[in-house]
Amino acid sequence: MLSTISVAVYLDSPEAIMYGGPREANGTAIAGRVVVTGKNAAQMASLIVTLRGQRARRFHTQQSAASATRVQASLVADGQNNSEHVAVSDRAHAWRFALRIPGDMAETVYTRSSFVAYEVVAEARAIGAFAAVQSRAVPVAIKRTPPADSAWAAAAGAAVEENAAWRSQLELTLTTPSRIMHDTQTVGVSCVVRPLAKGLRLGRVAVQLSERITHNGAWHAQPYTTTRVVAEEVDPEPDTGGLGQTLVHETAASYTLHVPPAYTGIQYDIHRGSIRAHHELALTVSISDAQGRVHNLRLATPVFVLPLTRTRRASLPRYEDAAADRLVSAPAPRRDSDFWAQFVLIDTAPSPAPGRAEPALDACPLALHGYRPSDIAQAPPPSYPGAQEEIERTVVPPLRPEPSHEASSSFVTPMYTEAMYSESLPDIERSAMPLEAYVVV
Repeated sequence: MLSTISVAVYLDSPEAIMYGGPREANGTAIAGRVVVTGKNAAQMASLIVTLRGQRARRFHTQQSAASATRVQASLVADGQNNSEHVAVSDRAHAWRFALRIPGDMAETVYTRSSFVAYEVVAEARAIGAFAAVQSRAVPVAIKRTPPADSAWAAAAGAAVEENAAWRSQLELTLTTPSRIMHDTQTVGVSCVVRPLAKGLRLGRVAVQLSERITHNGAWHAQPYTTTRVVAEEVDPEPDTGGLGQTLVHETAASYTLHVPPAYTGIQYDIHRGSIRAHHELALTVSISDAQGRVHNLRLATPVFVLPLTRTRRASLPRYEDAAADRLVSAPAPRRDSDFWAQFVLIDTAPSPAPGRAEPALDACPLALHGYRPSDIAQAPPPSYPGAQEEIERTVVPPLRPEPSHEASSSFVTPMYTEAMYSESLPDIERSAMPLEAYVVV
């Protein structure tokens, strides 16, 4: 007997959110209902619901990086209901389901070359000798975020102020209300450009939100990194004949960055798995010195793009409770070293002639060698998988005397190793510093 049915899947939520890192999250459940419509909808031979990774489409260049792990629930087996069902109408019946997913499941992410995506598939077969299997798939996004009441969230949610001096001639300051950003959010950013010497001219000023994607999937011979600007606000260079505006007093400006929507415009922060995503907020300034040389400076600080969640109010401990004091003074748990990032000040001035002396580097309190915070509130936020007990900081060489002659010279700035800068390191020894490299700019 030929029996025709149709299947529909309705999820309680189009997303599943896990709180905490892959090693500490308890997992979550994807719940919903399957509605089968047909003459004999109540008499099903089998009904199976499966969570699986989406496959790559034919003739598309994107590769699927999702694991082969599947989560399955059998609602009807051999004509017997394993889950309670409800008669919606004479021809429609609904079954509830809940798929429990582990806490270390990779998050949803999309890049140009690969993706990790999931779908919930319902497969139904009616009773009958010639009954075909009917299926329906709906996408679901798996997201990860730190717990709202964690020490990490408290530290990352604090206001950010980064400042650094360049060759004792210019000081840059970048401030923003929080290191945590959400997709489709509007973020306020303020900056200050303060001259410390005469003869400087100010050109283009901009704030950028950049995204760095690292791929290390099995189909790549070596890991590679791509970087792009996902949001930018520019204060155009004043119309002064290309020389820039004379910089006499400090200049302050405020900008509004619009964070793009998730997946189509920006990816959430991901720090484990075959595809990883990191983000930076940067202030870029173009100036010309007294000799007319143009310098492009960049002051950057790490930020975290996380999904916006609705959390319940947490019960806070009493102030006199000793546990509250221990929470603040306790050493931070271990973390992933590749998650740590620090601001970088880059100068793109021309390199000096061989044999010429380099100018002294300015000491910065945020980059002192051996710096250790006295408590977690004084340290930049660690990764939500945890944080190291000993905080690694960028090493700044000791101050050296200023050269007596005026010369165009470059200086060495410690920064994160990225693919876009790897070509500038032919003669630099990098084996001793796996996470950092000295880049001549």
